[in-house]
Amino acid sequence: MTILTNDEEGIIRMYDYNPTDPTSDGRYLILRTEFNSQAEYRTTALIAHRTDPNEEIPQARLMCGATNGSLASLTPVDEAVSKRLQLLQGQLTRNMQHVAGLNPRAFRIVRNDYFSRPLSKGIADGNLLVHFASMSAPRQAEMTRQIGTEVWTVLKDWISLEGPW
Repeated sequence: MTILTNDEEGIIRMYDYNPTDPTSDGRYLILRTEFNSQAEYRTTALIAHRTDPNEEIPQARLMCGATNGSLASLTPVDEAVSKRLQLLQGQLTRNMQHVAGLNPRAFRIVRNDYFSRPLSKGIADGNLLVHFASMSAPRQAEMTRQIGTEVWTVLKDWISLEGPW
């Protein structure tokens, strides 16, 4: 079971409850991911995905409304898709020209005094991943080759997240 929280600084935290995990002794939530969304969310709504008879588990999207008027969505994905998107996110961070020279990875990292390394895996940055679809085909092929997958696989994953709900 996974629980998402958001605080007044715009930090989204993902906690897992796993009673068999020896570090939690079955009594505590385990912090898995921290993501700085840069917005304070006050309202959330869970929206069900259009049902497909072939889907084993119906998917849902958590829509969040921020105090600055922006909307964001959090969508659970399969582990394989998540891994591909995280690898692609790393490639985009390293190989893309960023606005004003700002590093998106550093922008999303949360300073945490309890952990020696940032807990940045687990939530993919859609604002960064959206740039992949607008790149030239040779550049897309080069990036996906470096992460060991095909362009059409990554585009299919992205379209499934971005598609109609």
